[in-house]
This record gives sequence, structure tokens and C-alpha cells, in this order.
Amino acid sequence: MSWIKNISYSDPKEMPLLAEPEKKNHSKNALDVMAEAEALFSVYYPPATWSGGIDFDINLSNDYPAVEKGKNKGQPLYKWVVREDTNEPLGLHSGNYGGTSSYRYLGEMAEQLLYLVIRLSRLVSPAC
Repeated sequence: MSWIKNISYSDPKEMPLLAEPEKKNHSKNALDVMAEAEALFSVYYPPATWSGGIDFDINLSNDYPAVEKGKNKGQPLYKWVVREDTNEPLGLHSGNYGGTSSYRYLGEMAEQLLYLVIRLSRLVSPAC
């Protein structure tokens, strides 16, 4: 059995599963985590059309289901949310969804909420 290599099953160099994971130098800040996950990108909201699949380069003709009455009459009934850098559709929103230029605000909101939770926890249970 000379073809079988003697492997040390306890040596991390020979058994990759035993090796420590590579430690990345990132903070716990929500925006840093989003940046590392490549989740900080711009979006846009073209109307969801009747036919032709997903075509984000359409002119805004009335080839989409529209609101029939009320203050939003004629506006798209639904909008795609599309990643600007890849043109990848991420989801579908109601036509009266206001929209934002990116989802960066989610990271900012998470940071603000964390700050408030920390402040409140210090008020409720002061340090010993």
C-alpha cells in the first residue's frame, strides 16, 4: 500500500477542516458588513410592463398596468426594483412605493437602532 499517503488527521496543515478560518479585519458596523457583502449599491424603479419580459430600457409608454383612478391615475400599478450596476431585478413594489436611490439607509437605520438599544440598556441596568 505504498500509494496511500500517511496523513495526520490532527494537523491543520494537512486537514483543511481543522484550520482556523481566515480572520477578516472588519468591524461589526452594519455599513461595513453591507460593504463587505457588496450590498451597498444603487437601484432604480422602472414600471412593470405587460409583456416582453423584463425590459428596463423601455420608454415610459403606457405599456404597463396603470392606476385607473384617484390621485395616482396613470401611474404604474407595479414597479421593479433593479440593481443599477448589474441591471438585475431584485423585487417588485407597488406603484406608489416612493423608492430610494439605494438601500444604504437600512444599514444606517440598523446603526441608529443599535445605538438606541445600547443607550436604553444602560439606563435600565446600570453597570455594577
